[in-house]
Amino acid sequence: MNRQPIYLDYAAATPVAPEVSQHMQNLSREIFANPSSSHVFGRKARQIIDDARAHIATILHCEVSEIYFTHSATEANNLALRGIAYAARRQYHRNHIVVSAVEHSSILQTAKALEHEDFRVTYLPVDRYGVVQEDALVSAISHDTNLVSIMIANNEVGTIQPIQSYVALVRTCAPYVAFHTDAVQWPGFGTLNTQSLGIDAMTLSGAKIYGPPDCSMLFVRNGIACDPLLFGGRQEHGLWPGTEHAVSIAGFAYALELAEARRSAADSFHARRNIFLETLRSHVSDCVVNGHQDNILPHIVHLTFPGVDQDALLVALDQVGLAVSGGAACDAGAQRISHVIEALHLPKLFKQAHMRLSFGISTSEKELREAAERIVQVVSQLRST
Repeated sequence: MNRQPIYLDYAAATPVAPEVSQHMQNLSREIFANPSSSHVFGRKARQIIDDARAHIATILHCEVSEIYFTHSATEANNLALRGIAYAARRQYHRNHIVVSAVEHSSILQTAKALEHEDFRVTYLPVDRYGVVQEDALVSAISHDTNLVSIMIANNEVGTIQPIQSYVALVRTCAPYVAFHTDAVQWPGFGTLNTQSLGIDAMTLSGAKIYGPPDCSMLFVRNGIACDPLLFGGRQEHGLWPGTEHAVSIAGFAYALELAEARRSAADSFHARRNIFLETLRSHVSDCVVNGHQDNILPHIVHLTFPGVDQDALLVALDQVGLAVSGGAACDAGAQRISHVIEALHLPKLFKQAHMRLSFGISTSEKELREAAERIVQVVSQLRST
């Protein structure tokens, strides 16, 4: 029997919102020129970018000069870690970086690469819920630390970190240390006010907020030195050269505005999450929900099923029309357990399967009940073989 596929991988990629798509289509009829060109067409494109930057600055409560557009969050994370680390070592001879063990691979792999460039990196452990412990953070800071990077909300298990508390600790013991957060999953669920968060740098992505997938950004507070990684033109104040795509940037700004407006509807995500879990647990009582019980992104559900093979589960779920994942999409090709799950130090069983599902603004209660029923069916079948 053919079943209607259900997309439950919104943490990996969101569709472009219809209103954002329409906005970009309308602009693309007239905005196509190089924004660096001095003629009237180029000036129109530049004005679109300037307007978008100003609008984003209002949302983030920051200066327009603190916003840098990139094509992906991976680029922005690389720019944050490498750019700030290089600048601090060049200016102050500090070569120590602190990151959490559950960061996105674009942070962890960049940190590992910096180790080969004689930077010292401390990887902060987390508890079984994925939360960084404050004493571990304080102990990690030293006289040569130049940067701390801790994501505000985990992309695999959904745990929300108390970023403001971490920032306060760092400010107290080492005010010279810059603080970066990967906030890719955060818009629509919490504040993006950089003043109240207290952070010095923040990464956002259009691909996770129903915006254009080819536009992301890095906020870097004025006064925080950041060296360029690429060289060429003077785009993005020379920090990230290359021709900007004005239409995508405008679409990103609009998508971020819509995400801010959705914060008031976060309760609907919690309600749908509960419906899914109640349906699932009524038939598979031994499934484990990973991540923090309370401080968690409501649209991300990470599950462990004892006695089930990981690969078999994902294949079977795909066959019954469920688009889910075993972890972060960027790590999908790696034939190993997720580094996030390893960091949680969960009980290791001879056979167990992990999966992440993440639903979106248009995912209905009916679809989530249906998804839970299909998972129950697949798990039961796999356990009986």
